[in-house]
Amino acid sequence: MDFAQALSLLKSLKENIPNLSEIDKKWVDDFHHILAAIEKQTADDLSAFRIQDSDLYHPAISAKRGFSRYGRRVPGQLQRDNNRIVVPCTRLMHKLDALLEYLYRYGNETQSKEGIGFKR
Repeated sequence: MDFAQALSLLKSLKENIPNLSEIDKKWVDDFHHILAAIEKQTADDLSAFRIQDSDLYHPAISAKRGFSRYGRRVPGQLQRDNNRIVVPCTRLMHKLDALLEYLYRYGNETQSKEGIGFKR
């Protein structure tokens, strides 16, 4: 995958991410795959744009409130879906927007350096 293909895939990824509060891990995997290809092309360290494992979690599927009865406290319960891993959409979009901005600046810097001077 060359640089132009990776940039196109990033734009498409951004436009097609579902408008949900939590995004499945498959979107993060696609993002990291494109990021790895860009790192290979540019030889830059782009680890700052990766989604950290600490940002991923199993989503809650049900919750019960705790209550007190006869002076005895019954704690609440939270049940999580252990078959899915998600990330907040805002976190993925934050990293994606930052990477696109970085790549646009990177592309403009390389173009301006090539365009300086007279052509012979």
